Amino acid sequence: MSKKVVYIEDEPEMVDLVQMVLEDPDLETFPAFSGEAGLEALQEVQPDLILLDLFMPDISGWDIYRQIREDEKLRDTPVIVLSACHEKIASVLAQDVPEGAFDYISKPFSPAELRESVERALGL
Repeated sequence: MSKKVVYIEDEPEMVDLVQMVLEDPDLETFPAFSGEAGLEALQEVQPDLILLDLFMPDISGWDIYRQIREDEKLRDTPVIVLSACHEKIASVLAQDVPEGAFDYISKPFSPAELRESVERALGL
């Protein structure tokens, strides 16, 4: 049975890249191109892992993360935060990633770094 990954990201190019990196018969990715679409996808898919951008125009990733942790069905789902920031800002944000997030990966990232984090989160 394949693992389900919801990726909430407003940049289509990033979604394409992540889907390419995670292409695997044991992984099924579900992109959501806005915070609102992401919240809907989380309810429909009930994923094994959530990839979450923090900076989106409609709902911030921090707000989405809070809603995930308040939802009985989703609260234990691992979340990997993917966010684009200047290196110095990223290091500060990495310390302020929502408590309980599985990992923080700064964009741009290496495909190997993302793949490794996803495999660890899913126990593969």
